[in-house]
Amino acid sequence: MSRKQTLPPELPPDAEARLLEAAWKESLSAVTLGFAHDLNNALTGILGLAEVMLLEAQPGDPAHEHLGQMKHGTRQAADLVERLAALHRAKPGRREFHDLNTLVTQSLEFLRFAVPKRLQLAPELCTTQLPVFADAVEFQHAFSCLVISAVRATPEQGQITIRTSLEKTLPAMKLSAGAAPRAPTACLTVKSDGAHIPAKSLPALFEPWSGSANLGGGPVLGLFPARRFVERQAGAIAVSSSKEAGTVVRVFLPVADFTEAASQRPA
Repeated sequence: MSRKQTLPPELPPDAEARLLEAAWKESLSAVTLGFAHDLNNALTGILGLAEVMLLEAQPGDPAHEHLGQMKHGTRQAADLVERLAALHRAKPGRREFHDLNTLVTQSLEFLRFAVPKRLQLAPELCTTQLPVFADAVEFQHAFSCLVISAVRATPEQGQITIRTSLEKTLPAMKLSAGAAPRAPTACLTVKSDGAHIPAKSLPALFEPWSGSANLGGGPVLGLFPARRFVERQAGAIAVSSSKEAGTVVRVFLPVADFTEAASQRPA
């Protein structure tokens, strides 16, 4: 009696290639973490040597100034490598109270290196705190997708504006995913000048398999991680695009109670 053959479920087009790419990125991440560790050790040695030579050099000597610049630059590089290693080690799953402005600022420190010089990052952060209760790692992943998507969809020259604000009332925008939180809300806006995505292509941005789609202004990363993040936060995300205004993505998050956060901190 022959057994009935069970066929594997069909995968979306290019799914195998995407899964292989994900596996390669995971392997590359492990390798680069090792490189970061070795590079940090090398920089620590250079920094120590610069400090010793700086003590031996006389103030006013040109070498003294050069060694000071060498020490400062090496320390900055070592700090960046350590942050990169910490980013690799970070794991999602821990929700805490954060200021949205702080989360954005910390993420931009890394993203500046992924933005080509032809583009300008223009942060416009709210002058007051925007308390949110969120997973910092998940936020960084979602925010990175938003910014890199804007970079890849922006023409040769342009500006990407990163804005945070406190919205006392929700604007009249059609939500693309999630449910509108109760106002006031903490709002994060990523606006790419000159980038235009056809209206019929906008819904595909939030699908899990839209990463390699060519949507109007160029190949963009899918915004599925951002959609997943706001849905877990009981928030919402909206996107609009026009030739005149460019492409605007707005994320609305519930405002957390910092008073409650302070009461949960250990004495």
